[in-house]
Amino acid sequence: MTRIQYGRQLPGVLRVGTVLALPDILHDLRADPNSIMSAAGVAAEIFADPENMLPFAALGRLLTIGVATTRCAHLGLLVGQRSEASSLGIVGLLAQHCRFVGIALETMVNHRSLYQAGMTANLNVAGGTAVLSYAINESVESADQISDAVIATAFNIMRGLCGESWSPTEVLLPRRRPADDTPFVTFFQAPLRFGADTAALAFPDHWLTQVPPYRNPIIHELLQARIMELQHGRAEGLALRLRPIVRTLVLTHRCSAEAAAHLFNMSPTTFDRRLAEEGLEFRKIAGEVRYELARLMLAEPSVTLAEIAARLDYSCPSAFTRAFQRWSGGSPADWRNRNAKRSRAAPAPAP
Repeated sequence: MTRIQYGRQLPGVLRVGTVLALPDILHDLRADPNSIMSAAGVAAEIFADPENMLPFAALGRLLTIGVATTRCAHLGLLVGQRSEASSLGIVGLLAQHCRFVGIALETMVNHRSLYQAGMTANLNVAGGTAVLSYAINESVESADQISDAVIATAFNIMRGLCGESWSPTEVLLPRRRPADDTPFVTFFQAPLRFGADTAALAFPDHWLTQVPPYRNPIIHELLQARIMELQHGRAEGLALRLRPIVRTLVLTHRCSAEAAAHLFNMSPTTFDRRLAEEGLEFRKIAGEVRYELARLMLAEPSVTLAEIAARLDYSCPSAFTRAFQRWSGGSPADWRNRNAKRSRAAPAPAP
């Protein structure tokens, strides 16, 4: 099938929930997560909501700087080790309640647009062997680290679906063999093939007919209906679904209607039409999201106006100040002062 492209190719993204442990792992490795995120050009606020979407390019920068800072060559593997089916959001929850493991994996592949874009996922079965594979569709920094995280997550998902007795016959890793492969050997406890074309798990196909241990047909029916609604845009207004996307785009300095359309798997024309049908304006929603983020940042006294302006992708503090005055009728400094006074006046909680 020919892939239709609208204008320039936009970057791939993935659900923050899949890498939510990264800041904690950096801290455990005695590194400052905020400093690393700042150096990578990623706002810390993006990790506040697992439903936010993080570009692969931004994740690659985070991992590159994280590896250099911590000297941990298997940082991506550590991130994947702390992820599981629920890290994929509603799709991962649905997979846990499918009738068979094979259906669960097909569910993850077929509905992957709800937790990532820009990565190919496949489930192939031949000669008694099933192969679940992933490949990033763009050139990004630390692609090997990202692949490590993805395949470790897939490993944990398979263990969750099949039980502790499941084990792959081979783990394929698209990276050079590290000087010390002990962390990989210890975690996967299976034959490893470094230098592979894609990240993949190979295992006997009889596991595909295994029934997930926590399967509940009623929950499955409810989640399946919810996913169908999400994919067809019937569940809730586009504005509510759009806000987490716009929040991510603002914080990664990629906020445009074209970028948002890409993440909704729509052409810019279709996206504009859908907004118009609901009486929405992308520019207005983007402004509301920036105002929300601005107030959160202003509540932190240590964050300067210049830093806030940069995080929200304004060219200079004065441009941010003018925008904030349009939103609130006052300056950012006035809002911060009023908020500080209210905080001081609030009664202390009872012991």
